[in-house]
Amino acid sequence: MKKNYILLLLLSILFVYTTNAQITLSNNVGSTIIPGASVSCPGGDNHFARQFTLADFGVTGEFQLTSGEFGIETINGIERNITVNVYSSDGNFPTSLPGALLGTQVVNVPATTPAASVISYSFTTPITLATTETYIVVELVQGVTDATALYIGATAEQTSIAYLKSDACSLDTYGNPADLGDFPGAFFYIVVSGDILGIEEFGLNSLSIFPNPVNNVINIESPNAIKVNNAIIYSITGQVVLEVQNRTKLDVSNLNSGIYLLKIETDNGSITRKIIKN
Repeated sequence: MKKNYILLLLLSILFVYTTNAQITLSNNVGSTIIPGASVSCPGGDNHFARQFTLADFGVTGEFQLTSGEFGIETINGIERNITVNVYSSDGNFPTSLPGALLGTQVVNVPATTPAASVISYSFTTPITLATTETYIVVELVQGVTDATALYIGATAEQTSIAYLKSDACSLDTYGNPADLGDFPGAFFYIVVSGDILGIEEFGLNSLSIFPNPVNNVINIESPNAIKVNNAIIYSITGQVVLEVQNRTKLDVSNLNSGIYLLKIETDNGSITRKIIKN
């Protein structure tokens, strides 16, 4: 029993350290979605975007984006796939277009998504921002044309402008929704989160763990070819519930639904991440 408490304490410390290191880039005030504040092109393509100044959030070194959120005012009962694009920027967006595409993620939004919801997602492959990056643009793209509009949710306040464009509605360049006349509160909720990378932790933080939440099999991938020696899953009470060697696919189908800690041991050291079993 004492051993389990010690193990739980160590894991808790490690988990808190990882969590506290995470930084969220947000130009919204709060995350409550306000009904009737958004704007969208009915039945056409829609692009929603925000520019972030990394230094405003204390990011001055290598930074890795691992997750994000966006608001949904209404989905109108239609399943959507939203593409999240992250671009480099020179700081003059939208006067100058975004630069290089740094990474992308397709996010499924079910038809049953309630109004005024926040959608959370993880980047299957984390996006590493070099120390030379000063600004980024995060863009949401609804590319499918249908008979009803998708409305990205907005908050009551923002600290910088959100932008919209839609070729189908003759908005072929990004602009401030307030300039359209009747949408002064279209403060689209678009945020991304990640971790500042130290020299030694860069390689380990490049490990990609997906899907998370997971139903059956969780995958461990590394773009830097880091060798995974052991993978250990602990319950929140510190009990080892699964341990495998030299494998990057973990069958968790027999685990009960809940929160677990996954410790990955590699040639470069070890790292612990929270996983959620559906």
